[in-house]
Amino acid sequence: MGCSNSSELASNEPKSNNNESKNNLVTNNDLSLKNENNEKKIINDKSCIKENIAKKREDNIDKERGKINENNEVNNANNKSNETNNIKIEYRNTINLKYYVKSKGLTNIFGEKFVKKNKDNIDLIINGKPSTLISQSELEAGENVITLIIKNYLNNLSDMFFKCDSLKDFSELKYLDVSKAIYLDDMFSKCSTLKDLKPLENWDVSNVRSFQGMFAACSSLRLLTPLKKWNVSKGEVFGNMFLNCKQLDILEGLENWDVSNAEIFACMFSDCSSLLNIKALKNWDVSNCSDFSSMFGYCERLYDLKPLQNWNVSKGKNFSFMFNKCSILIDLRPLANWNVSNSVSFEYMFNNCSQLFSPNPLENWNVSNCRSFSFMFSGCSRFFILRKLENWDVSNGENFGGMFEDCSSLTKLDPFENWKVSKGFNFQRMFNGCSKLEEIKPLLKWNVSNGKYFESMFGNCPSIIDISLLKNWNIPKDKLDSITKEYSGF
Repeated sequence: MGCSNSSELASNEPKSNNNESKNNLVTNNDLSLKNENNEKKIINDKSCIKENIAKKREDNIDKERGKINENNEVNNANNKSNETNNIKIEYRNTINLKYYVKSKGLTNIFGEKFVKKNKDNIDLIINGKPSTLISQSELEAGENVITLIIKNYLNNLSDMFFKCDSLKDFSELKYLDVSKAIYLDDMFSKCSTLKDLKPLENWDVSNVRSFQGMFAACSSLRLLTPLKKWNVSKGEVFGNMFLNCKQLDILEGLENWDVSNAEIFACMFSDCSSLLNIKALKNWDVSNCSDFSSMFGYCERLYDLKPLQNWNVSKGKNFSFMFNKCSILIDLRPLANWNVSNSVSFEYMFNNCSQLFSPNPLENWNVSNCRSFSFMFSGCSRFFILRKLENWDVSNGENFGGMFEDCSSLTKLDPFENWKVSKGFNFQRMFNGCSKLEEIKPLLKWNVSNGKYFESMFGNCPSIIDISLLKNWNIPKDKLDSITKEYSGF
């Protein structure tokens, strides 16, 4: 499903007091197209629609097809019965199920996408007799056994119960054998009535590689404890897994998950707006992950990052939106020792974390590989002194747009005096809305000769004493005018 919910939210980023100007913001994609020198494309993950997820899935599918073909040849050679590959699920006296099958057919038991893809591989058996729909005559007094058979083993159970929001009784899922499944993507996505995962507690998911969006938008889901015995050690993709699970407030049950093979956590807990306790993730081995984008984005009640302080994120390349709009975060000290040296994007990482006191705990971060810092600290309105960022090596940075926008307590730019920004081409709105900023003199040494976009770089900064100092910058007059047009008498 590709983190569609976060896409909607991110499309409105970032909120500002100056909406009209915000609409003129040049996106990374626009800038790449306009770049005459074929500048390096900057990662843009605002929508959390991950091309790397899709590519990973395609690569895995190709691999598995080859394995499946080999297995089929062996099976044929040994004359094995197809029945050995069937997946069966039995429903016993499930009133809701009977009704929906009777009136609407298989698409109310399984997700519509799943049925369309696999309709020739699904049989319905009532009390041992083949059936297509349940009729009253087929239902007997006493216990009725409804059996669904998925023929010719499917390794991809994606979308199996997608948007089955009318199916209220999931108890019989304990009979479902998923031991050979490799993809469970969006399996229960948008099952708004799913509350209890106990029927899944003994599922064998040891061969699953992708859990992408498995429980996304399960808006009634509150507890994950039934998943505590799951063996997810082969899992590579966990993106969107619990996206938009708005009732989820703790992650108890995930403590012992082996996620050491995980490569993608993008949007895993994004928009879990009730989430406040992530202690269960304390001992997770995330050392193989490259994509942390929006992992906790929009978690509005999350305030304590201590459980993450020992995470090995050294392979991480994308941290964009990771804590976006975590509006009650106060302290970044737990992240002080993170090795982010491979990161190429910090876009919106702490955007609108309005209660953060200071970014100074991140003084030792090695950001030398990063290409995009856009809106990294936008809306961090309590920042007033950033002196410990003075040693950041931003020399590979290309996009600084909105980096400190609406940092309304910021008064001095001295820490940035020696920043090497010569590769930068976007400085739009970098300090826009820094209403207490008085002096820009520390930036006069900056080499911004490659800059193309400067609009409102110091917009809505009424306290600046002398904007005319920017005449020293070696940039064309039209670029200079785009910075200073709102200052009369320049």
